[in-house]
Order: sequence, then C-alpha cells, then structure tokens
Amino acid sequence: AEVATTDALRAAIADSTNDIVKLTDDITIDARLDITRDVTVDLNGYILRYDAAADPDSIFRVKTDYALTLTDSRPQAEHEDATLPAGGLITGGKGYREDNGTGQYISYYGGGVYVESGASFVLAGGTIYACGVQSGATSAFGGGIYADGGSVTVTGGAIRNCVLSTDLNANGGGIYLKRGGDDRRYPSFTMTGGSITGNRAAGASSYGGGIYNSPNGTINMS
Repeated sequence: AEVATTDALRAAIADSTNDIVKLTDDITIDARLDITRDVTVDLNGYILRYDAAADPDSIFRVKTDYALTLTDSRPQAEHEDATLPAGGLITGGKGYREDNGTGQYISYYGGGVYVESGASFVLAGGTIYACGVQSGATSAFGGGIYADGGSVTVTGGAIRNCVLSTDLNANGGGIYLKRGGDDRRYPSFTMTGGSITGNRAAGASSYGGGIYNSPNGTINMS
C-alpha cells in the first residue's frame, strides 16, 4: 500500500493484506504507531516525523510477538531542509513517557522504536534521526531504540544524532537493551551492516552514547 497521510498510514499498518507500506510523501504523526502484526514500512526517501507539539511517545511501538522491518527504497533522496541526511528518516520521537504519579520522577523510553518483549525490529534501511528527550526528564533510556526484552537487528540504514539529556539517568543514546516483559526475556542485538553515529547520553549518571546493554543481553556484531 502507498500512503501520503497520517490516516492512510495508520490504516495501512493495521490492514493485514498489506505486507509492505510505502510512504509517498512526508508524514507527521501526533501519536505513536502500534505494530500488531508483521509488517515492512518503506520510507521511500520521505520523512516520518513525530509532532514536537504532541504528547511525547515513541514513533513505533512493536508489540509482543510481532515484527517491524524498516526499509528505504530511495536512500539518496534529498530533502527541502538541506541539513537533514539524505534518504528516508524517522525523527522527533521523544519516547514513551512514564511518571511516578506525582510528576516528580519522569522517565522516557525509546524515542524512535520501542520493542516489547518477544517482539522484533529490523533496521534494513532509512535513518532513525535526532530522536530522544532533551528536557523535562528525570531519566531516559534508548534515544533511538529501546528493546524491553525484544530483538533488534541492524542490516542497513543508520541510527544517527539521537540524544538523551536528563536531570539524573541517561543510558543508551542510540540503543538501550533491557531484560523485560512478564517473562523476563533477555534482549538481543545483531548488527551486520548500517551505522550508529553521533548519538549521546547526557545526565548526572549516563552510560552508552551508542549502545547500552543491561546485564545478560546478547550482542553480535560482524
């Protein structure tokens, strides 16, 4: 299915007859896109942007037992804003916001993609660009990707310039891997291509500008 609007994108992702959903224009969303089936999204050289004025969340949330593959069939496409990298982008996601009920301790998880336990995400093309919360957070985890017991595979594309800036904890500017879910599954990360560049985690206690692996996560890079 080819899509050029937010409503069309949401409908196409939900429709199980569409194996591949291809953007044909830049699209701005104001709420996250839940992945509840196996699907491929082809950015096709366009920008999928999370509205900065909307309530913050991840751009994609891949639900348990499902898989999202992100591709880009026009990686050389130029943008009207010449400061942006060429090709398809997802950008602007701050992450899933959680507080302690008083608003005094606010955490953010997975600016670009939140991968639930037992779910999988494959970055085969396109760039996860400039995602992550940079103000108003006590802690933040995974500016580009947060894997909560999920599987992440990078075969192409890039995770670039994702920055976390918090008052206390900031871990995994590019990717955060964590054991998660009710079954306490271990996360995994495999990288055979693509790049992770220019990502940063900044807080009073911060680790892993590129990748943060909590205990016992599996990382394979070749």
